[in-house]
Amino acid sequence: EYEVHNLIKTHILLTTIISFASLISWIIVEFEYVHGTNFLFSLYDASDGKYTRDSHLKNGGYTAPYFIGLVLTSSYEYTINGFSYYRASGWSHEPSSGAFFVMPSIILLFANKDLFKNATKYMFILINMCAWLTYSSVGSLLAIMILLLFSLFISFVRKGINLTNFANLLFIITIFVLSITIFKDS
Repeated sequence: EYEVHNLIKTHILLTTIISFASLISWIIVEFEYVHGTNFLFSLYDASDGKYTRDSHLKNGGYTAPYFIGLVLTSSYEYTINGFSYYRASGWSHEPSSGAFFVMPSIILLFANKDLFKNATKYMFILINMCAWLTYSSVGSLLAIMILLLFSLFISFVRKGINLTNFANLLFIITIFVLSITIFKDS
């Protein structure tokens, strides 16, 4: 049990580091703190042709400021309520893959009360949630919404309606609206 506990903590710590690096690179690209063409990155070249997503682009399909994280700039920009942005992908070739690594950490942080002290736990949740949102993985948003709906239903059956269930319902509605907005605009 001790080994599993340490593996879970290590996973959460690593994904939080990746998420933090991803957020920093996304902020650098989105708010144009550096010129994006100075940090173009070809995953095709870096992987000796194993990843072909950007093989057709001469300079690569990603921007990787200071090589701390990838931002998928060869794809189209997403737009939410007039704010256009590129999707971050962490250290993955695809933003959905980045979300695939981050989401278990978020769930584990919410589910386990004894992994970290509260301040650390909430800081990790905030970093991972922000990174998850910059990945804009619609499938991930819908999957977490469905998971939360099932857990909320079970909670309603067990405890009835209370403040926590109401807050969870508002959170699910927010994720649903965000998912619909991203899906509609993309």
